[in-house]
Amino acid sequence: MNTFYQKFGTIALILTVLIGFCMVSGCSGDSGSATPATPAATMAPTARETGTGGPSGASAVHYTELYRFFPTPTSNWIAEDPTGMTMSAADGEWSFAQREYTHKTNPEIVVDIVIQDTAGMEVGYFQAWDSFVTMDTPEMSWKQITVQGYPAWEFYDKTENVYTQVIGINDRFIVWINLENGNQNYLTVFNTGMDLKGLAALA
Repeated sequence: MNTFYQKFGTIALILTVLIGFCMVSGCSGDSGSATPATPAATMAPTARETGTGGPSGASAVHYTELYRFFPTPTSNWIAEDPTGMTMSAADGEWSFAQREYTHKTNPEIVVDIVIQDTAGMEVGYFQAWDSFVTMDTPEMSWKQITVQGYPAWEFYDKTENVYTQVIGINDRFIVWINLENGNQNYLTVFNTGMDLKGLAALA
């Protein structure tokens, strides 16, 4: 659980940098160096509209049910046991599961995956979703993509060689994939190894 909150703190830090960047540049349509990675006409739609979050009355999928959607590690990877948690509050409940994969020949290459069921609430990574903006600087980039047909954002920390994908599924599930010290192609190995349609069917 500690790793999950540490990673969420990383996203919060990134957002703080983005907000500061926008304040300086004005985030206008012709904002100089903040060049969109893809043309506006081809950008992926966002997973939910701003302001549509809130309690849905739905019960979150138990975190152990989310375990089966983690990709099966190939012979090149060592997978840790998955962990997770289901949380309840007066206005609803949500759950998450997490699993870490380490490359066999280079233990510095680590993939961390979090699957989150928000049950329709504006919690976890969905709290940050509407704040993501397309940008490119010498230090980092954010761009909109699709993964298995679902809207996603991809972040690249150019100074630390860290890739992050945040995939939104049917305004409810978030899949967060973080790759440290590895080739971008590793992201494809892991995100194509997940049954995202099956995950969506749990709603």
